[in-house]
Amino acid sequence: MKSVIMLFFITFLIMMQSCIHDSIIYNRNIAYDNSQIPDCNPQELGPQMIRIPGFEIAWQIVPDCFHFSRKKTAIALSIFYHHWVVKFHDPHQRVFHALNNILIEWSHAEKYIHGYTEDGVLRDNGRALGLTLTPTIVWIKIPNTPQVCKTGLIHELVHVALLANNQCGDADHEGNQYYGWSRDHTEFIDNDNMLLCGLDI
Repeated sequence: MKSVIMLFFITFLIMMQSCIHDSIIYNRNIAYDNSQIPDCNPQELGPQMIRIPGFEIAWQIVPDCFHFSRKKTAIALSIFYHHWVVKFHDPHQRVFHALNNILIEWSHAEKYIHGYTEDGVLRDNGRALGLTLTPTIVWIKIPNTPQVCKTGLIHELVHVALLANNQCGDADHEGNQYYGWSRDHTEFIDNDNMLLCGLDI
């Protein structure tokens, strides 16, 4: 079984390598050479704002250089977009534009909010794993296991994609208060995170 999974991942990576240029990166002015983009500086204390390679003006704020390298974040965003196009399409490149302008803040802070569970139940004082603050700004709680697949990033990117497409991020998810989110979106998140975990991202 492990060899089948490994074969799937290798096939997927080859496919991504051949498709990523045409299906994700459309702007020829994007800096592909990582040496042109300053990386996290371990000499600096405190949070740093780091540009995410492969995207036009996508950035992430990291609390230190030990969490979420820009390369892994770039791969996660690329995989998300590729899967989104396959599953939900992006004919007007609205999701593409949103991802190219994304700002991700990774944080150790605890936030408690009045919000909805994935099945649409309203909860008071619920612990937030991620928040979509604007159509292109997301806040993500850093978990004990610092892997992208263990965070709320993919979940929040679905909100970003829904906002890009219909101006409603669907705060209650599979509930019936707002529109946009379906069971397909929840499964999409699970599948994306499973793949990212398999790639150790």
